Amino acid sequence: MIIEDTLPVLLSRLDFAFITSMHILWTPVTIGMSWLLFFLEVAWLKTGNEHWYRLQRFFEKLFIVNFGAGVATGVTMEMAFGILYGPFSQAVGPFFGNILGFETITAFMYEAGFIGLMIFGWGKIGKGMHAFATFNVALSSSLSAMWILVANGWMQSPTGIQLKDGLFQVTNWWQAIFNPNFNQK
Repeated sequence: MIIEDTLPVLLSRLDFAFITSMHILWTPVTIGMSWLLFFLEVAWLKTGNEHWYRLQRFFEKLFIVNFGAGVATGVTMEMAFGILYGPFSQAVGPFFGNILGFETITAFMYEAGFIGLMIFGWGKIGKGMHAFATFNVALSSSLSAMWILVANGWMQSPTGIQLKDGLFQVTNWWQAIFNPNFNQK
């Protein structure tokens, strides 16, 4: 009886641990590499040295591979919340769903739009505009990570909410977003 009750929970946790382990490999590298791309491009623009340009283009290819792997594992992870932890997802949906929505908008609209300009804009848009696009890729990837940290921090110390009819209703968005874990140094 105990095995029947604990096996689905164990398998769910192992599955989510695997998905998260794969995602955490790609995301920090992608975020760091986006800033590297921006700094390499600025160095090229300031110095005119082709060495910086070639480095930027090389790391840009690696960035795209990392970004693709991060998207694939990130979408899988968000789906896993609903599939593996349905009751949890339902209860925290009024807050958690919005935060993951903000992250999705940041990643898939803001970041992906500027990635398109960054990758396909060489020779089609001005150098300054291209650097602006690269900067926005770096900024949006960092903002995307911020929303994930908000969601995780809130799960660890939920604030600004009230449990009502089995749902965590947001009473103060400011407190919920800037929860104690968000504000730790």
